[in-house]
Order: sequence, then C-alpha cells, then structure tokens
Amino acid sequence: MAPDPFGIASDSVAGVRLFESKDDRQMALKFEEKPSQAVIDKLKAEGYHWQPANRVWAHEVWPSSSMSTRIKAERLYQEVRAMIRQEKGIEAGQEIPF
Repeated sequence: MAPDPFGIASDSVAGVRLFESKDDRQMALKFEEKPSQAVIDKLKAEGYHWQPANRVWAHEVWPSSSMSTRIKAERLYQEVRAMIRQEKGIEAGQEIPF
C-alpha cells in the first residue's frame, strides 16, 4: 500500500513538493519557504487554498474529475517551480524535476 500522502514530484533547489493525499482527497503543494505573491496568485487562480494546519496549498480531488485534476496539478507544479527558480536565479538544467 502506498504511503499517504504520496509524493509525486519534488525540487529541493526551488523548495517545492507536489503530493496527493488519497485520505484527504486532495492534491497539495508544499513550499520550504513562503512563496512570492506571484506564485500565491497563480495558486489561487488555479483553485488552490491555503491550509494552515497542514502548511500546504491544496486542491480537492473529486472522483468525476480526478485524472484532469492530477494532470493540472502536475502542470501547475512545473509552472510554479519554474517561477521560483527564475526568482532565485537558478538555471533550469541544474536539477532533474522529478
């Protein structure tokens, strides 16, 4: 049985992780430090909400749209990690994204 939450992608240089919690029925992004306002605005625009108890930005996964929610979450992860890397002046090729 897979652990819950299940890690999908991680970029330790950018300080962001994407994971899914089957128990909580959500996709979540966790940041090592508070993201910039531009990243926060992107998360909100994609329907993510801050969960202070878990310290994650989360989006619910509904059975009827679970696959599209997962695909969108992976795309969002790639977008925000690129934004953070650019903000920190990190070259894209310095680390494998998964």
